[in-house]
Amino acid sequence: GLDRKAVGKARVLCWPASISLLEARMKNHLQETASGEDGGFRLQGLPADEMLCLWAQSESASMADPREIAAETSEVSIPLLLDAMGEVSGQALDSRGNPMEGVEIRAWFRGEIF
Repeated sequence: GLDRKAVGKARVLCWPASISLLEARMKNHLQETASGEDGGFRLQGLPADEMLCLWAQSESASMADPREIAAETSEVSIPLLLDAMGEVSGQALDSRGNPMEGVEIRAWFRGEIF
């Protein structure tokens, strides 16, 4: 089964679902908070009449995709499931198969840049 544990100190982002995360950042429509040690978090002052996206990431786990929710005027509990982040390792080789030094390696998360 799934090992479900509370993730403390996770970064939680919220933005209108009608726009991208990048656009929300540029237009200052992004709200951010951190989860407590018990995994709980609170976002206040959300628009009650639109769909919102929630996304969370900690040092060791991240949501693969944002979760779309309907904002409500009352308090609701929304579990956000984070997946353990993996790691990539390898060796940089030139076209002849020789190791290369000083090569910068970059990896991108699928989707938008967070």
